[in-house]
Amino acid sequence: KETRGLELIDEALASGKGLILLAPHIGNWELVGLLFSSRYKMASLYSPPHIKEFEDYMIRVRSRIGSELVRGDRRGLLRLMNILKEGGIAGILPDQSPRGKTNAFAPFFGIEVRTMTLVNKLMLKTGANVLMTFAERLPNSKGFRLVVEEAEPGNDDTDPVVAATALNKSVEKVVRMAPEQYQWEYKRLRHRPPGNPNPYYPDRTC
Repeated sequence: KETRGLELIDEALASGKGLILLAPHIGNWELVGLLFSSRYKMASLYSPPHIKEFEDYMIRVRSRIGSELVRGDRRGLLRLMNILKEGGIAGILPDQSPRGKTNAFAPFFGIEVRTMTLVNKLMLKTGANVLMTFAERLPNSKGFRLVVEEAEPGNDDTDPVVAATALNKSVEKVVRMAPEQYQWEYKRLRHRPPGNPNPYYPDRTC
């Protein structure tokens, strides 16, 4: 029904560089991917679902308007990098708790949590720009407002902790715009530095 900040997309792409669109778990993030993939050359990163049989269906639904779905493995990341180098768009959900060793601990709403460094690495290797976006639900089921916002500075810092801190601040910025629409049930704070209290189970430590 409404859009805000779409001109930021055109400005970023006009630079000739790729664009990383960060879509946190706010409002209807599936709608964000569909809209942008209908307008631009876009690839979205995804993690295979726990239910193996669901993967083909998920790919078919998310890519039905044109988006390319790439798995979060080595081959998928190389594909994402090539798309950015070609001046395309890469869609990433930035507020997940990453697996593996390629992460850093950085504050998220005042709590140190494990944070992805992927966005930072992609920016450093490809020179891509970065923006935030989400589809905000309008009151009384009247549809959605698509919002595009600038990311916080520092996502391209060579220090991974500084970059991870900037990434979390960028997510916080848009969460504060519609906090009641954030997916708080996703246990974003569950992976903290070893020895810290687990906020979901106060009698346990991480």
